[in-house]
Amino acid sequence: RQRLMCIRDMSLYKRGYEHYRKGDYDLAISELTDSIVMNPSSSVAYWVRGLAYSKTDLYEQAIDDYDLAIRLDPTEHKLYRNRGIVFHKLNLERQALRDFSEAI
Repeated sequence: RQRLMCIRDMSLYKRGYEHYRKGDYDLAISELTDSIVMNPSSSVAYWVRGLAYSKTDLYEQAIDDYDLAIRLDPTEHKLYRNRGIVFHKLNLERQALRDFSEAI
């Protein structure tokens, strides 16, 4: 059962990622949300869903996902960069600079 859940989660993640790459952000968000339900410790699913939220101007949701991804993988500097970009779009320059500094 555990192995089946892992396979299902990877399938959902891959489909979500492909939807993101094709620019179908709403479908990406849906698939990645299902993937996260199956495996809430997948930082990469939060990361890509954060990217999709950002592309649809859902900046608060993007920040929430980047926060969760950073908690799960605090050494991934691209997460800080991406969250910094969203903070900048929201004119939250202090937070953006903090994240950009962390990303370097």
